[in-house]
Amino acid sequence: MSMSNAQKARNKDGKPCTWRVFKNASVGNQALRPSSLISSHNIIGLEECSFLCITQDNCYGFNYRVRPSTIYTANCQLSNSSVKMNNLEMMSEPWVYYEDVL
Repeated sequence: MSMSNAQKARNKDGKPCTWRVFKNASVGNQALRPSSLISSHNIIGLEECSFLCITQDNCYGFNYRVRPSTIYTANCQLSNSSVKMNNLEMMSEPWVYYEDVL
C-alpha cells in the first residue's frame, strides 16, 4: 500500500520528508546542551520523537527518555548536531541519544 503525497510526512516548509534511519548512539546521557537543542517535547513514544526529527531539516538526532513521572516534563529533545558534537557523557541519566545513520 503506497501513501499519497498528502499522507506523506512533511517538514515545516511543507516539503516531503525523506527516508531516515536512527540508531541508538549513546545511552545514559544528560539533557542536551542549549547550543545543540532545536526543541523539547512531551510525547507518548519513541516513534513520535523520531517523526518530529524527520520533519526538521536541521535535525541530526534526538535525545529520548521513557515518559517521566510528571506528564508535563519533556522527554524528547531534537538536536542540530551529531553525538560527537554534542559531546554526550555517560552519567547514568535517563536519556538515550538516537542519531541519523543515512
